[in-house]
Amino acid sequence: MSTPVLIALLVIALIVLEALRLLERRARRGRPIEEPGAQLSLTPDNSFTQVMTRFALGLAFVGGFVGLLLHFLDRDGLALATGLVPIVLALPVLWGLRRMHTGTIDIYATHLLVRTRANTQSYPWRDIAEVSIATWADASASDRLFVHATGVGFGDRFVQLRLRRSVRIGLGFFHTEFGTDVPGLPIGLKTIRLFAQDPDRAIEVLRPYIAGAARTITADVAST
Repeated sequence: MSTPVLIALLVIALIVLEALRLLERRARRGRPIEEPGAQLSLTPDNSFTQVMTRFALGLAFVGGFVGLLLHFLDRDGLALATGLVPIVLALPVLWGLRRMHTGTIDIYATHLLVRTRANTQSYPWRDIAEVSIATWADASASDRLFVHATGVGFGDRFVQLRLRRSVRIGLGFFHTEFGTDVPGLPIGLKTIRLFAQDPDRAIEVLRPYIAGAARTITADVAST
């Protein structure tokens, strides 16, 4: 495969990314924005994005190396093109990771709203059973193995929500909606990780709302 073709593939990938960005911005334009009572920032440079970035780059490197090796051994242009596919696909993956973790945690009287460039997550306080600070050492064995394999440490602290109901995924494409009160398909997920810039501050802000909702639930049960 010639150099002009490789450049053309990269240009096409960049054009597709820009088109998706413009379509997503147009889809969100004109929506009314309610001011939250408090707002916390997410950090895009967290351990999860580090893990997935290293994984994507690793696949791209292996695919490119194998493609080049087969090309030089057999002069097979198709093998080279196939090996370059992971490299091209790594671009939108890395772009999407940044969008998923760039945003805010917005605190409202009735619910918690997580706004990122890629999606919106909505969780009424009644649906949040517990909030705590966790690390990857508290994750499942498979998650710990995956994190360890990419060389990312277990020490990153994040906010973990334990939900009373399963998360649902909306049917949007350019800006997906998740949450326990979102019309859509349940995905069986009841644990959410939020990578806040200041996890301690986030816990301090969230706990009174969750405790208040728990007291309301208890009172409702007692009155029935």
